[in-house]
Amino acid sequence: MRRSRRWFTAETRDDEGNITLLTLGWVVLTLLALLVMAAATHLHLDRMRLTSLADELALAAADELDAAEYYSASGDAAALDGDAMSGAVADWLAADTREWVGEVGVARVTAAPDGTATVTIARRVLPLFDVDALAAFGDGITLTAEGRARAG
Repeated sequence: MRRSRRWFTAETRDDEGNITLLTLGWVVLTLLALLVMAAATHLHLDRMRLTSLADELALAAADELDAAEYYSASGDAAALDGDAMSGAVADWLAADTREWVGEVGVARVTAAPDGTATVTIARRVLPLFDVDALAAFGDGITLTAEGRARAG
């Protein structure tokens, strides 16, 4: 009986700890994958928030339609004034209470001849967590969004 016990212990000593090392490797790999997925989800949600804000700003810019000029005999839909639109966008951003809105920059506010207001905004965001796996994006990622709204 002793002999078989020694044989069993001697056989298992060579493989001892391999399962622990394999399990540890899989845990680290799984955690890194979860971290990258969380960072990608974070960036996607930031982009969706930015897109929603761009739509809100485009609506505010389109509301600057000069109704008197629009309803005049010419019926010119290009009654959107660029300065008034830019002012409306700046006022909307100043009145917004969301904390991340202060980091948003207005890239462009334009009016098309058909009365469509287009607002392009940008924001630099950092990837979630400060991990070496995401070091390539250490300076941040610039997200842009464009919103359009038609006046009238």
